[in-house]
Amino acid sequence: MKRFLLILTLTLTLRPSFSAPLVLHVATNGNDSASGALTRRVGDGPLATIQAALRKARAQTNPEGVTIFLHQGVYRLAPPIVLTPRDSVPSAEQPLVIAAFGNDKATLSG
Repeated sequence: MKRFLLILTLTLTLRPSFSAPLVLHVATNGNDSASGALTRRVGDGPLATIQAALRKARAQTNPEGVTIFLHQGVYRLAPPIVLTPRDSVPSAEQPLVIAAFGNDKATLSG
């Protein structure tokens, strides 16, 4: 039993810590104070604007890529989206992706 506990402790202590890719959801009925997660928790859920999703993505420290999913609807861009070199990531394995969620039709207007 002691050996099992020692192995378990070493495994939990020495395992490499990997950051998972950041996935954010944006919906026309979202809330920019929410987390951007696809959840049913009261007071949480998708963000309302792409700009808020980009702010959250930029605030992450060392993300393993970022995917921003846009749900069904028309997204009015005022002000326009501005992507800068800091939105680029070091490799193709860690991209910034902005895409429609599933079969949803997301329209950017502005």
